[in-house]
Amino acid sequence: MPVESSEKARPGTETSSAPTEQPHPEKPSQEPETSYEKETTPTSPPDWERNYRYLLADFDNFRKRVDREKEQAVRSALGRLLLRIVDLHDGIEKTSATLPAEARTVKEGLTMVMKNLEGLMKDERLRPIANPGDEFSPVLHEAVGNLPATEGAREHTVGHVVQQGYSIDGVVLRPAKVLVYRTEKSKPLPSEDSA
Repeated sequence: MPVESSEKARPGTETSSAPTEQPHPEKPSQEPETSYEKETTPTSPPDWERNYRYLLADFDNFRKRVDREKEQAVRSALGRLLLRIVDLHDGIEKTSATLPAEARTVKEGLTMVMKNLEGLMKDERLRPIANPGDEFSPVLHEAVGNLPATEGAREHTVGHVVQQGYSIDGVVLRPAKVLVYRTEKSKPLPSEDSA
C-alpha cells in the first residue's frame, strides 16, 4: 500500500504519526548573531576601538619612556662634561698658584679664565659642597686624612678641603676630599671602615 502523506517518503527513512519539526535553515533566530551587532552594544566598545585605545596608551607610554631616557642621557652627558670642566678649573688653579711672581701677566690671564669657568659652573647649577667647619658626611666628603681636634674645632668636622667636591641639583658629581678633625680616642669615620 502506498503511504499517503503530504510529504513524500524517502527511501530508508521512517515516518511516524507525529510530524517532527526541524528548524528551517533560513529562519532567523530571535537574537542577533552577527559580530557587528555584538560589537555595537552600548555596554562595551567594539574590539577594534578597544584595541585602538590600548595601542594609543602603549604608544603614549613608549613616548614618555623615550623622553625620560633622553633626558637622563643628556643629564649624564652634562655631568661628565661638567666634571671635565671642574678638573680643568682645578688644574688652572694649581698652575696659577705655582707660578713665580714675575709671571704676573700669565697669572692674571689664568685668573680671568678661572672666573669664566666659575661663571659657567654657576650657570649650570654646579655647587661646591665642602667648607671648613661643615659636619663630615660620607655622602659628600671623602676623608683623606685627619687633623688633631683643637679646642675651637668640633670632632668629625671638615678641617681642610684638599680638593673641592661639586653637586648639581642635589646630586653629587664629585665628593670633596677633606681632612677631618679627630681626637685620638674617637671612633673611625664611615669612609674609613672599608679601608
